[in-house]
Amino acid sequence: LIFWLGIMEGGQGCLVGLQPIDKSLYAQSHSRAHKVAIVAHKGDNMERFIIGRQFLVVIVIFVINMMGSTTPGTSVPAFPKVINEIFFGTG
Repeated sequence: LIFWLGIMEGGQGCLVGLQPIDKSLYAQSHSRAHKVAIVAHKGDNMERFIIGRQFLVVIVIFVINMMGSTTPGTSVPAFPKVINEIFFGTG
């Protein structure tokens, strides 16, 4: 999931960065990127992409957070109860 998150963030950065660049500069050398940029930069597709990507990022971060949360009743025996509650009980 973290790799997927990186791909989404990098893809958005690339598409936003390519907006002011003349597409003919990379049409021959990077034909696949050229085809994607043509579709992404047509009309209001960039705004739609950014909004959809943001929803997907929120979902991925939520799932990563759930995967990394502790199970109920988790504690470290050497720590006081208040420290265990702060780090494991508050989520």
